Amino acid sequence: MARMDDEDAIAPVRIAHNSEQVWNSDTLEQNYNYLVYEFETDEHLYRARAYLDDIQTVAILGRFSRASSQPEMLTGEQVDPRILAYLRRRYAVVTILGPTGYAPIE
Repeated sequence: MARMDDEDAIAPVRIAHNSEQVWNSDTLEQNYNYLVYEFETDEHLYRARAYLDDIQTVAILGRFSRASSQPEMLTGEQVDPRILAYLRRRYAVVTILGPTGYAPIE
């Protein structure tokens, strides 16, 4: 029998839609259209971004301490499992920003 989950263990505190364009005179050079997810846990804030031109993928940008605005570099094992579960229910690929760029979380 199939199982359906209708609730998440955690939900984002905010989801924002952003659109940014880079113009060179009258020529559109770059167009960024994306969603930003913000999550809060007892100790940390997390931020993730999904570009709408690649809606299958979301990237976790980092974990922030409540005492600092600088993101901590993370590995997939360091991400709160509730946040991973939330994103995996919505995206086929979850990546994380590390020192050498974006890497998939297995």
